[in-house]
Order: sequence, then C-alpha cells, then structure tokens
Amino acid sequence: MEQNKSLNEQQEQVLIYPNPRRIEIDYACTNRAYGLFDSETGTQVSDFKKGTEEQVEFKDLDPNRHYDVGAIENPGDEKPVFAINWIHPMKDNTDDILKNSGNRPVA
Repeated sequence: MEQNKSLNEQQEQVLIYPNPRRIEIDYACTNRAYGLFDSETGTQVSDFKKGTEEQVEFKDLDPNRHYDVGAIENPGDEKPVFAINWIHPMKDNTDDILKNSGNRPVA
C-alpha cells in the first residue's frame, strides 16, 4: 500500500536573491550539509553548513560568480557521501533572470 505524503512535507528548494546576492535553501534536510561551488571551475567556495534548522543561507555572495549548490549526506561520518551529483555543467541565464526579477527571489 502506498502512503500519502504529508501536505507539510516539502522538498528542498533553492532560492537566489539578486540584491544583495544570497542563496537560501528552504526545507533543508537535517541529515545533509550544503556547500557552494563555483559553477565555472567546480571549486568549493564555502564551508558546508548543516541543515539543522530546515533552512541554510549563504550571504554576501559575489554577484559576478555563478554558483552550484552541493549537498552531502551524514556530514559527521568519516566519509560523507555526496547527495547531489553534477552530470552536466550548469550554464544558464541566471544574470538575465535576476535582472528581470524586480529584485524578488528566484527559485
């Protein structure tokens, strides 16, 4: 028998705020930690932050850099496992979207 998911159960959602530039992960999983990576080079540019309060926020980000969000499962383990794997480079039109967002967050 298939169980119905609770209406309150949400999936992770990444929001980017244009000005000042920040990234927020709502409904963050408490058994994951989240970090930022430079989309162009793949270099990690932030420490991992544990999703302990179901929200993770990265502030004061460089508006000229594109970011990917990475997540690891069970961050306290000796060998944590990536929960998100990148298959294709993330090249998008983020700058155009943010310029036309009326300074509102974009999911």
